[in-house]
Amino acid sequence: MTIYSAGYLALHVPLRFAMVYLLLGVIIMSRRAAGVTRSHVAVAVAAYLTSALVVAYGLGWVTWWSATTGERVVRYALLFTCAFWAGTVLRQTGHARLFFRIYLLWSTVMSALATVEFALNRNLVDRSDFVSRLERDGHLRAALLSEHPIVLSALLLVALPAAMRLGRVSWRLSTGTLLLAGIYCTQSRGALVAGLVYLVVQLLTDRSWQGATRSRSLLVPATVLMVAAIAVGLLISPPGIEATVTSSDGAQSSVEYRGVLYSLISESLSARPLGWGFAGLPHGVYLIPSPVGVLDVADTVDSELVLLVFEYGLIGLGLFVLVASLCVDRVVRASDVPNDAFALLVFVSLFLAIHAWTGVGALAFILLSCAVHGGRQRPTGAPIRSDGVSDPAHG
Repeated sequence: MTIYSAGYLALHVPLRFAMVYLLLGVIIMSRRAAGVTRSHVAVAVAAYLTSALVVAYGLGWVTWWSATTGERVVRYALLFTCAFWAGTVLRQTGHARLFFRIYLLWSTVMSALATVEFALNRNLVDRSDFVSRLERDGHLRAALLSEHPIVLSALLLVALPAAMRLGRVSWRLSTGTLLLAGIYCTQSRGALVAGLVYLVVQLLTDRSWQGATRSRSLLVPATVLMVAAIAVGLLISPPGIEATVTSSDGAQSSVEYRGVLYSLISESLSARPLGWGFAGLPHGVYLIPSPVGVLDVADTVDSELVLLVFEYGLIGLGLFVLVASLCVDRVVRASDVPNDAFALLVFVSLFLAIHAWTGVGALAFILLSCAVHGGRQRPTGAPIRSDGVSDPAHG
């Protein structure tokens, strides 16, 4: 629930610290449920964080730690580290199934509320903090309590593998359709295309729909089909990817702006092979004229790949390629709910800077850890559980 409410909660609580505490709680409870009674490291981190916050409040440092460099330190050193740790524990203790069942439950609720918000064409909760981002072509884009409509679409998309591979077969299609409806209401075309293709691929390869056929033999061509269809879906978006912004139409200018971002990759690598550093791209470096005025690229970088290149140059590019390679390997060799969810999120990162956001960023590191620790392929004769999550004994 915290992941879905990150945008609203950030206005009222120190969100990143709160999420660190929640992740430490997940780690401790998962380990104890698995019979591990000692969690000294998690308790020590929680105690250290508490004392640090007390000191920070006492010395008046909280404002500094809530912005720019300080915020990034908290995000990388605490939040994302604990999220990766939580994903490791979920895999090792076999609680990934429970995690995704709970996540699917919240996702279906949020998808239904997103549909209501879109139908009413008004916010169910006041979001005056970024109201200008919530409209496209005069219609409200569903955001609910999330950090952005595109972030909400990514969170709903990640739940789709759980919808299609957990629970009763008779509910899978209806649950998946509900999630797709919620994604549609965010007006994120990339996430919608990815969701539709994934839904079709699962219906073609799921044994429960195909009887005794060896559906896994279709997995590789189905994966290729998914990637190809998504790529075509992006490329045919009007008016096509161009390195300029000429339209005042919301959907069209969004495509053009992402074309500008990708056109800057080679220029940025040439000028700054190691990137601009931890603080990111400075303001005023890349200014793009548009019908609505001059756009500073530093204000909005809608791509994880581009953001990594801006921040860390060739190292960032290498990291993205490494993660994408891990994603393909897991989908082909060890497809299950966490790995499929990770693959969908990696695709979303082409038009969403994942690590720039708190909620979806933390979820990304949980899924990354699950993928890293979930790569062993099941023996041929091993039983396959109907929930779609690998048994911990087999990876």
